[in-house]
Amino acid sequence: MSDPALVFEGVSYAYAEAPREAVSDIAFSIGEGEWVGLTGPTNSGKSTLCLLAIGLAPHFFGGRLKGRVVAFGRDSRSVSVIERSSEVGLLFQNPFTQVSGARERVDEEVAFGPECHGVQRVEIDARVAEAMEVVGISQLAARHPFDLSGGQLQRLALAGLLAMRPKLLLLDEPTSQLDPAGTAAIFEVLARLHKRGTTIVMVEHRLEKLCELCPRVIAMVSGRVIADGTPADVCGDQTVHWRCMYPAGAEVYPEPGLSVAIGDGVTALVGENGAGKTTLTKLLIGLLRPRAGNVSVAGVDVAKMTVAAMARIVGYSFQNPDDQLFERTVKAEVSFGPRVLKRRLEDIERGVAWAIRECGLEGKEEVHPHDLGLSERKWVAIASALAGEPQVVVLDEPTLGQDYPARRRLRALVEELAEQQRTVLVVTHDMDFVGESCPTTVVLSHGTVRYAGPTAGAFADRAMVEEAGIEPPHVTTLARSLGLPECVSEADFRTAWKR
Repeated sequence: MSDPALVFEGVSYAYAEAPREAVSDIAFSIGEGEWVGLTGPTNSGKSTLCLLAIGLAPHFFGGRLKGRVVAFGRDSRSVSVIERSSEVGLLFQNPFTQVSGARERVDEEVAFGPECHGVQRVEIDARVAEAMEVVGISQLAARHPFDLSGGQLQRLALAGLLAMRPKLLLLDEPTSQLDPAGTAAIFEVLARLHKRGTTIVMVEHRLEKLCELCPRVIAMVSGRVIADGTPADVCGDQTVHWRCMYPAGAEVYPEPGLSVAIGDGVTALVGENGAGKTTLTKLLIGLLRPRAGNVSVAGVDVAKMTVAAMARIVGYSFQNPDDQLFERTVKAEVSFGPRVLKRRLEDIERGVAWAIRECGLEGKEEVHPHDLGLSERKWVAIASALAGEPQVVVLDEPTLGQDYPARRRLRALVEELAEQQRTVLVVTHDMDFVGESCPTTVVLSHGTVRYAGPTAGAFADRAMVEEAGIEPPHVTTLARSLGLPECVSEADFRTAWKR
């Protein structure tokens, strides 16, 4: 094995004032020139390892560090972050936090790091030009950094790192803001850097990318390393796969299992984080298969259907729209599903036109989805779920980033779908929207159905509501404080008030 670029020796770390450690008993060595993938569920400690590797933890964040973190032979305790940044570069998960705010042009932002290290001007200019060309942002040189889209910002942040010529790159979800074409381009850049001898540690949730690119994969759960080996050994281990998906290591739906029936119309699915809501939606479209029991959608046994076949029945809008947007125009994005399903041309045109109109996207058909704001990207994802005219529509956190007019449009949309005798499942933490727009509610808590019935009665059991980690709609709280009958919508409140 080559000389180590990065060594963790019995490392445990807790952030300042945190009640428990973010990572515990971490021990591994990464040789110079290796490309290592780091994966695991949210809050498993992946980003913390990156912060430890560059020294931001504990130098910037404080906290309690046990053990040693050594990069290129130097212990992090004895090296400042500015010193270490000459050899180690970290791409943050959110590129917005990486922009200095001290420069008004993209090329000046790329030059910021080398300038801070006193690199000669001629050398800086050469590095900036090369880095911008490599990541594909040369044409943006004169733009203000804060005028860029999320994907462009991510490329800018990477260019700034490359201009520093680091020997070790720490990449925390390096393509989270990019479309598929941009993602492929960045991975090509990383492959070239790796061939030149750059050591890369890449945090990535998509196991297929890790298996394709990284000769070695480290999996983490709850702050600990649970697997370290080749992609075949780590990604092919079903136990590791399950623990990375469900870090508690337990069944999502405990015995005797989950039983619930969802009929036509609009139903809200609510509950605390980890209650099993997303798992239920994945079961509906066949992305997950139950270990026992069966799932039936529109009279079809999901176990007997492929995911592609279920896409004809179920339209699914993800919580994070960027997880499903990859085409170059809004119209191409919205029409992608129906085209892949080989629907008739006139059906495609009708469904796409209706979805674009109902989602308020008229006039934006030729705009790149990633040039839109979060709210509009959310509507593109919703339109994509609707364009194939599915019998069942699943909307995961549809009110995310929406203002009041957009919420009214969303309410009108789900009401229209209900009038068409379609089934709409709204997964949400927005109880005000539930009260106004969802006649039926299912409350999940720790994988168990605590309530299934009319929304008007969903918040009556205050102990259950508290245990399920939800709050009643604001209008419900107001009605109770005024001694009025139970209300879940503004219409209910007005009726109660008039009495």
